[in-house]
Amino acid sequence: MSNKNFKRSTFLYVTPKEVPKDYLMDHKLDYRLSRWCLKELTQEENLSISNHLHMEDDETKLVSISHTKELAACALCISKDVRSIGIDIEWVGRKIRDGSFKYFVSKEEELELYSPLEIWCIKEAAFKAYHPFHDQSQKTLVLTDFEIQENATLLAPNGETFDFSLTKQKVEDKEFILVLAEY
Repeated sequence: MSNKNFKRSTFLYVTPKEVPKDYLMDHKLDYRLSRWCLKELTQEENLSISNHLHMEDDETKLVSISHTKELAACALCISKDVRSIGIDIEWVGRKIRDGSFKYFVSKEEELELYSPLEIWCIKEAAFKAYHPFHDQSQKTLVLTDFEIQENATLLAPNGETFDFSLTKQKVEDKEFILVLAEY
């Protein structure tokens, strides 16, 4: 378990070894990991998230969760300067098919800044942070609607910019990417 900070947010990641064996045994491992992570970070008993945005019992706690095989992460922000947060986590070894780039790479310049997997993670985190504020009557929101800019910023579909942080960490000698976006 590791606790880190980015600007106004805190994030935590956990592995199966850190979750009690009897915790939410009637659910799949990924769910158990993400909820344990959320419980540890927020110190809340009710782990319900409202509108993919904040804790149901405390709207001042902005949250986001992510999981991949045997690894989960969550983020928490209580700053009034942040409207929403998004987090994504992936093992570095995850393969992305070349033909799938058109679904998440907005422009060629993004590939000069980041690897395809990093772009995927950045845009997944951005999507989670922005989605609660997207006008649902407009076009369906997709990952290519976000453009990665230099200096770890993103251009949202509405023209606003917001920040993200990309970090690579290791757990048990296996590397993963974690991205946290603040909108």
